[in-house]
Amino acid sequence: MKMVFKYLLILLFSHSVIFADILGNKKDASSALNSYLENLESFDANFQQQIVSSSRRLMDTASGRFIMKRPGRFRWQTMTPYEQLIIADGKTVWTIDDDLEQVNVNDYDQNIVNSPMMLLSQKNKDINEFFTVQTLALESEHEAESDSKMQRFLLLPIDSSSNFEKIQLGFKEGILYLLELHDSLGQITIITMLNVRNNPIISDDLFVYKEIPDYDVIDFRAQETTSDGN
Repeated sequence: MKMVFKYLLILLFSHSVIFADILGNKKDASSALNSYLENLESFDANFQQQIVSSSRRLMDTASGRFIMKRPGRFRWQTMTPYEQLIIADGKTVWTIDDDLEQVNVNDYDQNIVNSPMMLLSQKNKDINEFFTVQTLALESEHEAESDSKMQRFLLLPIDSSSNFEKIQLGFKEGILYLLELHDSLGQITIITMLNVRNNPIISDDLFVYKEIPDYDVIDFRAQETTSDGN
């Protein structure tokens, strides 16, 4: 269950969607998605997460809060059914696990490449360098009326080593409300945003890691070498 949050860091199709125009202009799709992302400076929302197996069986649920401020800063806090906190300041990512009393430290770029976090937290990223983008249409039969105006995009990673086979982003009136992550085993992670505040004023202090006494710190960051190779 907790592995999904690591997937988000490396990063962060349901049955109700069909291709709007699989042979359509992919450049138009990426331009439309980019227009939403260009207007995103900060973000604050509660989230509800569901993990669905390849047989479409609900495996687990979680909820928490996601705060983001461009460039490169985000805070992903799981509150139920357990507590976990991920903090990124644009250079470093800290994953704080209270159950294990442990902190994992990773390089930022290494962990978010080819992930939704890269698109959401970074400015001026060329989407087409990392993903093929397509527009999706809804089947209204299974969608609530309030969801009928959601614009959905399908992102297919260009890098074959990506942890995801496909990613889906859903926007209402230009605001992010849906993330779907599909892995190579057919498992789907569905993240729905609630109580969204788009482009609020957010303090940088929320993205600063504060040392926790008696927690084990495991540092996975690449070590810089000196001029003599040490």
